[in-house]
Amino acid sequence: ALEEARDRELVRSTLDAMVGFALSRAGLGALLADPAGKDLASRLVAFALDRDASGCDDDIQEQALVILARFVQRAGEGLLKPVIFSTLRGSKTLAEAFHTALSNPEENLRCAAYECLEVVVRSAWGAAEICTREKLVQRVSDASVEAEPSAASWRHKCACSLLATARSIAEGEAAADARVVEIVTPLVPTLQAAVKAGPYGSGGQARVESEAV
Repeated sequence: ALEEARDRELVRSTLDAMVGFALSRAGLGALLADPAGKDLASRLVAFALDRDASGCDDDIQEQALVILARFVQRAGEGLLKPVIFSTLRGSKTLAEAFHTALSNPEENLRCAAYECLEVVVRSAWGAAEICTREKLVQRVSDASVEAEPSAASWRHKCACSLLATARSIAEGEAAADARVVEIVTPLVPTLQAAVKAGPYGSGGQARVESEAV
């Protein structure tokens, strides 16, 4: 038990140290240019998205998801994509990894997963990957899956970002091959309806406010 506690603290310390690299693109670029740095980034991806392989608990996965969101946001188009795909290769797809994280009963972990997903789907490659799993798109589009304000808000933010990128793909503004366009375009109406419905669904905010009185 003591050794396990020490391992957890070591992981936490490593994750804390990685936050500094996420503060600037230059720092992140320097990290990924170094083989040891790429290995650290790969471990971060595993903690965030491949829990079966990393063996981490909810708290560590939640922390890793938030840091990964910052990494992807700072990295810009495609810089972190190879690390993510190489880490998950042979285990699960990116969409499967997010779907698993969003199925966790812990609300804080789901919020962290939504936060990370929201950043990923801002890019054409991220949205394309997510749209290959219909169940994940359905979850992001379904207001009934999240009742608590924080999770409901993050789910809706994901829907908004995914819609924006899906539209750009469907309308030819974002570079994507024909297969991706074929997958993404039919999902636009579903995402439009989800965004229009808001975080709680049509009339949902009224019900929440009524219950709070």
